Amino acid sequence: IGRSHFTGLNDFLSRCQGSEWTARIVASNSVGFWLVLPAIEKVRARMPNVRIEIHHEQTREMATATREGTYDIAFIRQDALLPGLKSKVLRKVGHTFLVPKSLSPKPPRELARALEAFPAALPIGGRMREALARIAAKRGRELHVSVACTSYLHAAKVLESGTAAAVLPDLALPFIDSRKYHALALPEKFTLCLVWSGRNVATRPALAELVEVFSETLTGA
Repeated sequence: IGRSHFTGLNDFLSRCQGSEWTARIVASNSVGFWLVLPAIEKVRARMPNVRIEIHHEQTREMATATREGTYDIAFIRQDALLPGLKSKVLRKVGHTFLVPKSLSPKPPRELARALEAFPAALPIGGRMREALARIAAKRGRELHVSVACTSYLHAAKVLESGTAAAVLPDLALPFIDSRKYHALALPEKFTLCLVWSGRNVATRPALAELVEVFSETLTGA
């Protein structure tokens, strides 16, 4: 509570002086890289006095730290929200298994078979790795992991080399040359939300405005 009040006073002082104020944004590496950062230019065009800090954390830490006021805005899966957090749904986010055409001139028809047939850069662990393992196991197949990654950004770099396939969030698809890859969509999707603390916004009108600007920029509203 004290943090939110002192931050609000600092914002008020900055606005009175016409100087910049700082907004702390947190997201996963992939959401930050392929969704938040491309939107920064448009956001600052509407709010030129805001200085953006971009942080990355695991989902649970993002939710807890945003509720406590450490971060001002977070981008979190809807199923990870905590009491006390406010949110706006941005979009459904899926994932795609991408196979370089240098590895296969013909497009693979079955996801489970492709997961076994092609060397791939896949997550070391977590929900996505478990989901891929289930998809393969249902067809009696195994994952062909050539590079295990802790970040989709790492997987994207391996994919770019043409030496391995990779699973990437669909947020990345507008930033890659789709002509170079065969694409197989994964069945599972999650709901991505723009998240903030209601108590934090109540003492910081500039932050409330920033929430609206981010929401409108990212949804096209």
